[in-house]
Amino acid sequence: MESKFSKSNSFQSYRSISDDDCSTDGDEEKVIARKRDDDRKASYVTICLLFIIYGFAFTILIPALPSLILKLTAQDSAKSSVLYGLANFVRYILEFFVAPVLGSLADAKGRKPVFILAFVICAVEFVLLACFPSIPMIFITRALSGLFDAGIPTAFAIVTDIAGTTRDTLREL
Repeated sequence: MESKFSKSNSFQSYRSISDDDCSTDGDEEKVIARKRDDDRKASYVTICLLFIIYGFAFTILIPALPSLILKLTAQDSAKSSVLYGLANFVRYILEFFVAPVLGSLADAKGRKPVFILAFVICAVEFVLLACFPSIPMIFITRALSGLFDAGIPTAFAIVTDIAGTTRDTLREL
């Protein structure tokens, strides 16, 4: 089979087709384009739902963590403030150094596994903190969050991959 290149008008991209795949009326390309659009819409909906879940998780944790630390330090607000600051420092310093590694891992192994790993680790973090509330567990869960917090950047990368970078898409922006 000889390979030809045909230009798709809707996506401005080339795809390889064989002589057997050629159709005179172009219905096959319309079906493929419609299927691609349906897959994109489903992916957008899934990512939006996961963002909502992620948002709920953080709107619960962020306001509750200072109160939890205050209870664990026997209402000592000075000690509680220092521990809260240190726990968040651990999280963000780890995230700063590990984010490029997770980005490279997402590029090498795929974005979906890293995306799912980030949400699983987030769930584990909340379960651990709910079941074993203690000062060391706060530091452990904040460290876990810093080490594996790739959910939002990976979701942005997935949306970018889905949207593509055709000239039409760039003109719409």
